[in-house]
Amino acid sequence: MGETRGSRGENGRYHSNFRLKEREIILRWIRAGASGSVVGLAGAGKSNLIGYLCREQDIEEIEGLDGRSVVLVPVDLNDVPDNHIATFYRMILRSFHEVRWQFGGGLQETLSELYRQHRAVTDPFVLQSVLRELLLHLDDQYMQVVLVLDRFDDFCKLAEQAMANTLKGLRDSFKDTLCFLVGMRQEAAYVSTNDKLGELRELVDAHICWVGPMSENDTRHMLQQQAEQLGRGLEEEQVAELWRLTGGYPALVRVASDWWRLEGYLQEISVWEDILRHMPSLQHRLREIWDGIPPDEQNLLLEIQRIWLQTAVVNMSNEEICQSFAHLKQQQSYLFRTLATKGLCVCQPDQTWHLFSALFADFVAANVERGYEEVCLDEETSEIYQGKRPLSDLSNLERSVLTFFLENPRVKLTKDELIMNAWPKEVVEGENVSDESLYQVISALRRKIEPLRSKKPRYIVTWHGRGYQFFPNGQPNGEG
Repeated sequence: MGETRGSRGENGRYHSNFRLKEREIILRWIRAGASGSVVGLAGAGKSNLIGYLCREQDIEEIEGLDGRSVVLVPVDLNDVPDNHIATFYRMILRSFHEVRWQFGGGLQETLSELYRQHRAVTDPFVLQSVLRELLLHLDDQYMQVVLVLDRFDDFCKLAEQAMANTLKGLRDSFKDTLCFLVGMRQEAAYVSTNDKLGELRELVDAHICWVGPMSENDTRHMLQQQAEQLGRGLEEEQVAELWRLTGGYPALVRVASDWWRLEGYLQEISVWEDILRHMPSLQHRLREIWDGIPPDEQNLLLEIQRIWLQTAVVNMSNEEICQSFAHLKQQQSYLFRTLATKGLCVCQPDQTWHLFSALFADFVAANVERGYEEVCLDEETSEIYQGKRPLSDLSNLERSVLTFFLENPRVKLTKDELIMNAWPKEVVEGENVSDESLYQVISALRRKIEPLRSKKPRYIVTWHGRGYQFFPNGQPNGEG
């Protein structure tokens, strides 16, 4: 008799409609046999959603591509022992072994036996062959496997390109049987090691589900559940205020809820916002959220908040406020849609926009300087601008290097490529240009385009030991 599923107590923390919108998006991918990325900024609950899906009882009833039965197989990327391809194969086999209860009785023993027999094997070809034979067997059983790879962006920093090639090759060979669900904090385009993904990137960024703030219903359930653990009940007025302050962002909800359970319930509601906004733990969570947002989106959030700050100073009418937002949206409609998709700002019925939470709005207004604007080349005049500011103080060599960067945005360029394409031909042919000469030019450019208080370069990011990568709008989080 085969093994049965263990306790589902972990999912008991969530109600049946938990993250319903996001789950429906992901399940549509699975039904179509498609791969995709689940993306969420720090503290958004991306991993909780992925974990919920992997434990969800109803997943067993979902029909995959052409009516196939579906099994989600999470591969633990939290503690990868090394970057050898053989280790990666063994990790995948172990993952099948660990969720064997999801398969029929006959397959359960097969999966356990395969793992036990090969967990010490180090020959990549043997392990790859075993994995392919397993997928062939699952194909014969008319099954569809979803390999779930959370923290995939962190994994890419360690992984060799051969690992990504392996995944892409398996997918190409078993298109009806295998697809991937990867979890990341940034879209693949913003992952500094995305060159390691190779053609796998085409799979994982073709479909993206952003995980942001929870719905009001999810937030209420989380708050009430945590309050009940201490035998306390939250009044409706208290729930409404915590929802207004946190906007349902999981990391903010947890900090605010923990504070309320231990001491906040003794405080008047009128002082909650002032207390919470000065808490170091909450400021840290807000900073993590902010640092993960691309600079062009940061700028728009600043503009939105600037309009609301102006209303208090200038006493703008409702019509003037609406006109300000209409003008801003006309200029940056795509970014508005992006921020709405991420849940970072919300459109009101009167077509004005608000940041998703009062605490986040306070943070943006009080602590974040305006700093990041797109660096671009005016092809008619050959003038380089940062936002509306012409970069007129560039030396000839600085201009040449920056122009080459602009011609190759987000591409990792070696030091030799930069020197060969940016230095005058007669200089390159007549003498060896040192790495130090290139570094001096890069340093000068950074002084002219990076914000003064930026802790890490956002525009010109170091490709350690090899060269540089240029982000015209700045890179989320900077280098490191």
